Amino acid sequence: MKLSRAQKMWLSVAFVAIATHQAYMYRQVLPLMDEVYSWLFFGGKGFWTSLTDYSTTNNHILYNLCTAFWAMFVPDAVLATRLTSIVSFWVLLGYIFLYLHQKVNFNTAFWAVCLVGLGFSQAIFSVQGRGYMLMALCAFGAVCSAMAYLEKPQNKQLAYFAGWNIAGLFASPVFVCTTVGVYGFWVWQARKIQGIRKIVLITIAIGVATFLLYLPMLATFGLEGFLASQKDNLRPTNFVFFLTYTLPICLRESVQYLMSLPKYASFLTFGILVVLFAVFYAKLHAVGKVWVTYLLASFAFTLAFIVVGKTFPLYRIWTYYAVLGAIVVAFLIDALLPKPHAVVQSALFLGLVVGSFAQFQYAQRDFYDRDTIANCEKLRDKFLQIAEKNEPIYLSEDSFYGIFWLRQAGKAHLLVGKPCEARIAVSAHDKPLPTCLQKQVRIWFLDFYATSPF
Repeated sequence: MKLSRAQKMWLSVAFVAIATHQAYMYRQVLPLMDEVYSWLFFGGKGFWTSLTDYSTTNNHILYNLCTAFWAMFVPDAVLATRLTSIVSFWVLLGYIFLYLHQKVNFNTAFWAVCLVGLGFSQAIFSVQGRGYMLMALCAFGAVCSAMAYLEKPQNKQLAYFAGWNIAGLFASPVFVCTTVGVYGFWVWQARKIQGIRKIVLITIAIGVATFLLYLPMLATFGLEGFLASQKDNLRPTNFVFFLTYTLPICLRESVQYLMSLPKYASFLTFGILVVLFAVFYAKLHAVGKVWVTYLLASFAFTLAFIVVGKTFPLYRIWTYYAVLGAIVVAFLIDALLPKPHAVVQSALFLGLVVGSFAQFQYAQRDFYDRDTIANCEKLRDKFLQIAEKNEPIYLSEDSFYGIFWLRQAGKAHLLVGKPCEARIAVSAHDKPLPTCLQKQVRIWFLDFYATSPF
């Protein structure tokens, strides 16, 4: 890969900007409940627990196995939990640049890296200890392999395709939406597909390999336990109600999640992009047209899969669509500005960088709900304040957020097993503690007790 001096400069500036943005997000994004739960109950407990326990869907198995690995070398629980996301993010950026630079040109590869690296929907999961960035990497690898097989049918491309899908499905069963979308693209391109028998065999191989990877969990936790953990996803829903009420709301919220802008700005931006692609489609690079086809085909088949199942996954799964969508927008930029003047490119790049920080300030408080981050900050501060007292503390299972921060403060030795053995105790407000302690204050869903006011 040969780059000119100017290209090396631009790429270096982009990576520095993305790294700065990520470092800022790492510092600003507080470890929230899901992230802390994954560490305490899965990754932080080691390989076997991560591999076998599926009491909740919080266990992104492959991700937590990676966390268990990092935990052997990294003493900071927050960093150990987030390291797989960070690594996946940078591997994904490198993969995107190398792929597009080889297939298209530097301009497309550069803007794709900038859009993926600085967009909120994907960048926030580059610092959160959840499996969505890992799944986005697997999705991109699966799509590239599927396209490569269409272009030149080779066994190694099918092997890569199988590997990416198996890894994604092992990260979380919800990756099946991605797999369905890729197969939908193949169906859409059926006239170009060769070796149907090989595709059938590789599909069987993906299913068998995924089953074998989940076998320790199924053997230990049982199929009924696994299905029970999916009760929120598998609960029966009236089809008409789902089609006329749930689905439209979920699609609307998905667009807002992908855009991560205020409601009307999200739909306006999305609409403008659709119009621009319709008008300038003919000017797109040939590879870009294939990617647009993929987005349309995968969306159609994924939507059909969702409708048939009457289950809409959490919006976070669409992080991979944010990545793929950013790549397609990069093709549009290249079509409109194939050889941008340095001043134009500088202005566009600067606007993107400044916009990414502004977008983060807007979107972070609305990412889960408006009160979650504020309440988590209050709980963190209260638990760290309690830790400084060096007094026996009882924390119920519902107070796992406090257990995490006590461990971070190096005060896990203060924990005791019974409420009346403690000077300070915490429990969920619907699970009151014995009268040996007096209720002092409530923060969010937790009540704080003590033997004396604090």
